[in-house]
Amino acid sequence: MDLCRNNIGSWPTHAEKKGQGVPHDRHYYGIKDLAMAKDASCGFMIWDGISKGTITNVVNLVEAGKKVLLYYAKGKRFCTLRGTGDLHGVLSAAGIKDIDGFLAAVRTKRMESDHSELALRP
Repeated sequence: MDLCRNNIGSWPTHAEKKGQGVPHDRHYYGIKDLAMAKDASCGFMIWDGISKGTITNVVNLVEAGKKVLLYYAKGKRFCTLRGTGDLHGVLSAAGIKDIDGFLAAVRTKRMESDHSELALRP
């Protein structure tokens, strides 16, 4: 992935190769985000209650056993997520009725990203 968009802390970065003509879309950033979740020890996210990418990052981190500090902007509150129970609480507060279906969809996207990551490498 070409360029680090936000790195005001000058943290170490890892360059990811991508194939020619690969669009910079949600799928592309999902691959990068999954790699970051694997490398991270914890996460901090600001979620508007709508963004699929942000909540997918939260799910990736929580399911990897990593703690997340989430600012839920719509509810104007901070939430510490240490496990799937905390995640279910946040998703419920966001009005997601079928939490299990939502999480299944996130996992499916993650599996697609895992397989596509191999195709992006030269």
